[in-house]
Amino acid sequence: MNLNTDTLNKYDYIVYTDGACIGNPGAGGWAAILFNATGKRILTGAEEQTTNNRMELIASIQALKFIKIKSKINIFTDSKEIGIRKILNFGHTFAHAYEATLGYSNKLNHGEAVILGIKTAAKFSLSNKILSLNEFKLIENHLNELNLPRDINKFFSKKNLKKILFFMKKDKKNNTNKINLVLLKKIGKPIHNLHFNKEKINSYLNKELFK
Repeated sequence: MNLNTDTLNKYDYIVYTDGACIGNPGAGGWAAILFNATGKRILTGAEEQTTNNRMELIASIQALKFIKIKSKINIFTDSKEIGIRKILNFGHTFAHAYEATLGYSNKLNHGEAVILGIKTAAKFSLSNKILSLNEFKLIENHLNELNLPRDINKFFSKKNLKKILFFMKKDKKNNTNKINLVLLKKIGKPIHNLHFNKEKINSYLNKELFK
């Protein structure tokens, strides 16, 4: 993360937080990264039984508790994102919809859903001529080597498509009537704030589910 702290003083903080869990409820964790003129501090924690919302909230609470003196604080959570923070959501809009469609069950945990989401977002980038075939193959080969779930048609069928799109439309990062996605121009070069109507995504997922 390229962040210039030269303009900050010891009373200024920039804070990034996030939290997630497996199952919702299930085992989960949270993290907060705090920046000020003196440098960076990383805070983390976990609970055996928790929820996504609780972990996100605790991340913010613990970050604020760490700052002992009156300060100017800019805090960016998973639901309040700018610039570089947005690109960390690559694949997550698909992933969260996959998890929700399966009812946050043990059929697909959060990490596996994100892997599927990354593969879906990369291939959607390819299908929209944003990502080259060579770059996509590098990503696909790497994911295949991980021996993790990588094909959505192993988990979903046509009957799930309406529900997947419903949860994608409900994603908190959408600020229009379209679906907001982070896609890839090339490895290491994401593009955020791309908006697609659900018909386009429906057409793409429909083809993927009937391969």
